[in-house]
Amino acid sequence: MSTLSTNSELVLKPKKKKEFTYFTLLLFIVLGFGLQIIAGIGVAIYDKVTGSNMTGILLEGPYALLVDAAFFLGVAVLYRPVRRFLKPMWNFSVLKERKTYVYIVVGFLIVAAVQYVMLSFLNVESADQQQKDLNQGSFNQTLL
Repeated sequence: MSTLSTNSELVLKPKKKKEFTYFTLLLFIVLGFGLQIIAGIGVAIYDKVTGSNMTGILLEGPYALLVDAAFFLGVAVLYRPVRRFLKPMWNFSVLKERKTYVYIVVGFLIVAAVQYVMLSFLNVESADQQQKDLNQGSFNQTLL
């Protein structure tokens, strides 16, 4: 923007830069949860009308996390202050370097080795070992 002063000189006024504030963050979170609640009410009404079990399907297993991620991604894309805040962070130049993929493969190998050792040798997730450790064979399985 430019304006003329009394001396007929061109004076440039810098644009006011909007920053990502705590209010914007709070509004982003409230919008995300609010849209999920509205969508949940809509799905519940659909379930009552049709007799289906869509809410049960969407809230079981990993689907709830996927729905949550989809809503927050949608709000992040549609809400302009968040989009402006996140846009400079999308830098894919790292993907052009071979070193990045070496780090990823090494990370996968380390995770696979740790899981193999924990599951095969240490029996951390063994159901039989848990029953022995908890002495579950002697427990009565009733509520009273």
